[in-house]
Amino acid sequence: MNRFRRTAALALMLALAALGCGSKPSVTPPEKVTALTFIENDFARALALARESNLPLFVEVWAPW
Repeated sequence: MNRFRRTAALALMLALAALGCGSKPSVTPPEKVTALTFIENDFARALALARESNLPLFVEVWAPW
């Protein structure tokens, strides 16, 4: 039982320390916001644009079931 109490006390101290320590990180807004451009039903064009821009290709798929 003594080991359990020590473990519980340590966990409580760590939780309290995590809640109360440190300052909030500063958040800076991005300099430029870029929206995603979706290309519908033209995989070849989307792939060519991704390769040309040296960006990954995001493919969204879904099913009605």
